[in-house]
Amino acid sequence: MRAWLSGVLGILLVLTVYASNGPAAPALKQIVILQSAEPKSLDPIVEGLSHTINVIGQVLDPLVWFTHDLKADPRLAVSWRNLDSLTWEVKLRQGVKFTNGEPFNAEAVVESFKYLTKPGAVRRAQLAAWETIERVDDLTVRVKTRVPDARFLFGLIWMDIMPPSVLKSNPDSLADRPIGTGPYKVVEWVKGERIVLDANDGYWRGRPKIDRVVFRAVPEASARVAALRAGQADLIVNVPPDTADLLDKGTNTKVVSISGLRNVTIIFDTRTPPFNDARVRKAMNYAIDKESINRNIFGGRAVIQATPSHPLTFGHNPTVKPYPYDLEKAKSLLAEAGYPNGFEVEFHHPTGRWLKDVEVAQAVGGMLAKIGVRTRLSTGEYGTFFATWAKGDFKGMTMIGTLNLIDADQVIGLFLYSKGTWPFYWRDPKLDAMYERVGEIVDRGKRGQFLKEMEAYLNDQAPWLFLYFQTDLYGANKRLRWRAPANELRISLWDSDLE
Repeated sequence: MRAWLSGVLGILLVLTVYASNGPAAPALKQIVILQSAEPKSLDPIVEGLSHTINVIGQVLDPLVWFTHDLKADPRLAVSWRNLDSLTWEVKLRQGVKFTNGEPFNAEAVVESFKYLTKPGAVRRAQLAAWETIERVDDLTVRVKTRVPDARFLFGLIWMDIMPPSVLKSNPDSLADRPIGTGPYKVVEWVKGERIVLDANDGYWRGRPKIDRVVFRAVPEASARVAALRAGQADLIVNVPPDTADLLDKGTNTKVVSISGLRNVTIIFDTRTPPFNDARVRKAMNYAIDKESINRNIFGGRAVIQATPSHPLTFGHNPTVKPYPYDLEKAKSLLAEAGYPNGFEVEFHHPTGRWLKDVEVAQAVGGMLAKIGVRTRLSTGEYGTFFATWAKGDFKGMTMIGTLNLIDADQVIGLFLYSKGTWPFYWRDPKLDAMYERVGEIVDRGKRGQFLKEMEAYLNDQAPWLFLYFQTDLYGANKRLRWRAPANELRISLWDSDLE
């Protein structure tokens, strides 16, 4: 309660300070957004997590992003085409400026590519197939890829563009004050309290209608709900399903719901026993009553998972079905693998990051106990929790949320490919070969069929304890006109308004 009161007082202080500065002026249109975690850095090479991208995405424009219905949306790139199997030409938008006054042009794209692919950069894996990029003229760049690249659009999506002068002279400043061409600019970051963004008057799509956006981190879902109901927030993430009706019937609040692509799963550490044995991994999948979790924790709003990709994702294999709930099958597989009495295992999970994550972890632990698997639950604040997992330091099993943006192989590239972003917990030469092969299949029909084969293989290997795709529930002030993104990233505020 004390932490929540401190948070509310902090919001009130922000409102008071900004309301009292300077001479009388028209009232600012300001909104306060509460997320479950604070960014570690605003530099796009440091962190690629959704709560960070939601902030960075107001400031930095990518070359391409998505419409609300998940179609490619040209941003700083207006077109792209294959010149030959290894060469792409990208045409750039004219007349765009960074908030520091520099013009956006081909040099900015070339320098941003160099920066985003530095050793250790979190987005380097998404751009791994790009061998070189060169300026053709001010509004054209040419990309050479190492192999035919069916994932080229994915690279355009992760190419956030920054001014060459900053990248060359002071890249460290990007951690606190990134400069971009987006609808907002960072004016203040008080670590542990707030990130304040002001509208970019010169935004190329037109000035945003909302003048100021304040992001705050409030890990506890109940505290976010209380702040919204008290009028101290305008938009909150991850509304618990059991409070959705309360907010939707509120005098000044509403719930915005969308079938999301966020997949909550449990990743096994297969480097050591017992999870290096497929029979154990399959037993864990059979032991979980996912329909019960969906019904009793999410009120039926989740989609049960069979593979890493959502049913709406290109390349998803609808013939692969989720593991059914079968305790006897699970016990039989454990005995066959040499664990007739089960085993003890560490189970790491965050709090407040995904809908009902703690409740789900507890339910999973209780279900596994029925087959003799005794879990030692370890709960962590998401920022430190994920940073530890992402270094490969966790043993046992870990709850992680994954997200496919375009095709069914993107999650594989992040989590299951040995040269991917987080390759620590799974190694499979056959899957590596399949992932590399499908990346070179540009023909859409053939690519889709090969992706389906990969999905069937992954379901059979059970590298994860497959759980569910969550429905994204946001709470909002009724005055806020805003549309939720299906992919959970880059909450769009440019086209939002307060009535």
